[in-house]
Amino acid sequence: MSQKPEPCPTPLAWQEVVKSFHEQAMSRIVETPAAEVTVHELGSGKPLVFLPAFSGNALLFSLTCWLLRDDCRSVVIEHPAWKKTPSHRDLIPRTAEAISMALEHSCPDGADIYAATWGGQVALQLMLDHPQLVHRAILQSSWAHRKLTTSESILLGCGSWLPVKARRLPMWLPTQLQNHRNWFPPFDETRFGFLLGETGVTPASALARRLLASSRTDLTPQLHKVSTPITLLRCEGDGTPITVAQDILEDRLPNVKSESMSSTGHFPYLTHPHRLVKVLRATFDIPRTEIVASTASH
Repeated sequence: MSQKPEPCPTPLAWQEVVKSFHEQAMSRIVETPAAEVTVHELGSGKPLVFLPAFSGNALLFSLTCWLLRDDCRSVVIEHPAWKKTPSHRDLIPRTAEAISMALEHSCPDGADIYAATWGGQVALQLMLDHPQLVHRAILQSSWAHRKLTTSESILLGCGSWLPVKARRLPMWLPTQLQNHRNWFPPFDETRFGFLLGETGVTPASALARRLLASSRTDLTPQLHKVSTPITLLRCEGDGTPITVAQDILEDRLPNVKSESMSSTGHFPYLTHPHRLVKVLRATFDIPRTEIVASTASH
């Protein structure tokens, strides 16, 4: 039986939310032996950690964090700034290690974690290596291993040395338009531009290295060791490779359940933050505080 759609909250311009997040979030750099890790915190209460996704930065989570600011403390972690870039095989384990050190500063008693796409593989590594730091987790559009063809590996190997931003790659913009544009609200044309602006400045070499790292790191044989309660969040638009990868996670993880979100694409924290917040509240038992003015669209 189909459910009656919920009315959309009254939207405000994302520009106002991002500006407020930038002004009010407390930011600091955690020094680790291998990298500097930038952490942004907004709100008060028990912590909810957002791990970095495949591309972009903390501002992409700002709409979702802003909606939660009265009810929990959002801890948004950036990709580590490496002192010496790890090898493809070491990138995910060392990212998890650097993030664990940042979490020990911000959340010494552990926290719930939301991780999307590439961040989900890092979250799995974190739960294997430091299970005490993760109470519960949502893995959105994630995988334990990303298979690549030989030709893809060769191209990405070359791309890992490119000294350009992602937006300078020949097929980057058409790919973003095809894969992500349709999931953004039609009444707010500028929000998709915000996504392009934040993800387009990611170095092409970093994107290539992350994909190669996902293929060189296979956590599938260790999934049975992950005791942390995990919710797999499947989003419409995931595509066959991610859907298959999520099926493997659902089959192999010992304490797992699945939920689905329609019409969201890979960026529900930006396309439909109110709907994502409902999932976060239900999964992590986040209380609800009445807010007079709504601050982001559905």
